[in-house]
Amino acid sequence: MLVIQPDPYKEIAEFASSTVLICSPYHGIIKNYKKQPVVIYSCFGEVFNLPQVIETLEHFKDSFTILLVHRDYPTAELEQKYNCKFIKIKYAYAYYSDNMTYGDLYDHSVELKKKFLSLNNRAQWNRQALMQFLIKFNLLDDFYFSYWCTDRFGDGVKGIYDKTNEIIASTWFNKNLDLEKLYQMLPIKIALDQFDGTNDWSMGETLFYQTTFTSFVNETFIDENFNVYLSEKCMKPLAYGHPFLLFSSAGALDKLRNLGFQTFGDVFDESYDLIENPQLRFEHLLRETQRICNLSLAELTKIKQHVWSKIVHNHNWFWNQQTTLYNDEIVTVKMQIQDLLMRSTTDSSLCRIPATNT
Repeated sequence: MLVIQPDPYKEIAEFASSTVLICSPYHGIIKNYKKQPVVIYSCFGEVFNLPQVIETLEHFKDSFTILLVHRDYPTAELEQKYNCKFIKIKYAYAYYSDNMTYGDLYDHSVELKKKFLSLNNRAQWNRQALMQFLIKFNLLDDFYFSYWCTDRFGDGVKGIYDKTNEIIASTWFNKNLDLEKLYQMLPIKIALDQFDGTNDWSMGETLFYQTTFTSFVNETFIDENFNVYLSEKCMKPLAYGHPFLLFSSAGALDKLRNLGFQTFGDVFDESYDLIENPQLRFEHLLRETQRICNLSLAELTKIKQHVWSKIVHNHNWFWNQQTTLYNDEIVTVKMQIQDLLMRSTTDSSLCRIPATNT
C-alpha cells in the first residue's frame, strides 16, 4: 500500500486559479491538467532525474511551467528549449521536519545493546547484500536488522530475490553461502519492529536508537552521484539521534554538510562519499561495518559520548533550524513566483528571461 504524503510547498497553494495549475504532490503525480496557461510543478518526493524533468516539460509544453526543484539541472539549456523557469529551493528537506513523527533525544547514558540499526523493507541489491554480509561474517547479533524483501514490481518474492542476486553476483561477502537457504529465512524481521509494510516515517521503538551505536542507512537512490536525492531513510538518524554510515549516491555526505548537518568523519572513514562506483562504495561501507563490529560495546559507548554534541546539533538542526531557513527561503520563492506570473501575462518570450534560481 502506498502512503500518500502531504503535498510539499503548501505555501504556494494560494497561486492556484483557473489559469494556474499547482502540481506538487509528493510522488509527482500529474493531476487535473487541462492545458492551463501556467503550471507550477514540483516533484520533491522522488529522485526527479534529468530524463524525468524533460518528460515533465514535454507533458506541459503547451503551458508556461515553473519548476520548483532542490537538485541541479542544466537550467539555462532547458529554459532556452522549453517555456519554463526553474526555482531552486535549497532547504526543501525541511519537508521531512514538518511531516515526520517528532522524537525527543533519548538518555544517552543508557547501556548499549547492539552496535547497528538497519531496518529494510523493499527488495534492493544493497539491502540483500547487507543481509548476506551479516550472515557470512556472523554479525546479525550485532544488529537490529530486518529485510522484508518486499516486491514492488510484481515479480514475486522468489523472482525478485533471484533477480537481486544476479545483480549482487558472487563476491567476497557472500562466498560459499547457500543463497537458496538464505531465501528460506525471508522475510527477516525483529520482534519489536511494528512496521506494517507501508512507509514508516517514525523512529519506531525508542530503544532502536537509544540502545544502538549507529545506523547503517540503505538509501533507495544510489546512482545520482554528486546530485543527490535523500529520502526519509537518511533523515531518521539526523532526527532521532544517531551517527550513521550512509549508502546513497556519491556526494551524499557533502550534501548533508552543505545543508548544515554534521557527519561523523571522526568515527568513520568517510572517504566512501567520493567513490563513484556503487559496488565499491558499498564494499567500503561493509569494511567499516566490520571494523566497528570488532569494537566492544564499552568502547562504542565512549565514542558515542564523544560525538554526542554532533548528535544534538543534528537533532536541533533537523527539527528547528532547517525549518526556520526554509520558512525564510519560501518567502523569496513566493515573490519570484508572483513576479513570473505577472510577467507571463505580458511577455510572450519568458523563456529568455534570466534564470531565477536562489
